[in-house]
Amino acid sequence: MNNLLCKSHNPTRRDAAGVGRDCGEGPSFCDGKYIREWTIKDKTESVLKDGLRIKFHSLVPADIPVYGWVDDGTFGQLLEAPAATANGRTRR
Repeated sequence: MNNLLCKSHNPTRRDAAGVGRDCGEGPSFCDGKYIREWTIKDKTESVLKDGLRIKFHSLVPADIPVYGWVDDGTFGQLLEAPAATANGRTRR
């Protein structure tokens, strides 16, 4: 992950071995070197927790809905996390 953003900010593509490769053309910054990978055991639970943290942050107005989506592991396909979306409904 650390080197994926160094060439460009374009989407990455997986090679035949399933490894993400940065195939975009520059310019870019090496911001990716500051990213640390953490293993997420349950993506849906992680999205739920992150959504709640965003929803109840003091700088997020109560009437702003927060939705939860999970990458299913294939290119470009997102799946809604219903529990995260339900928790993110407006509080008014």
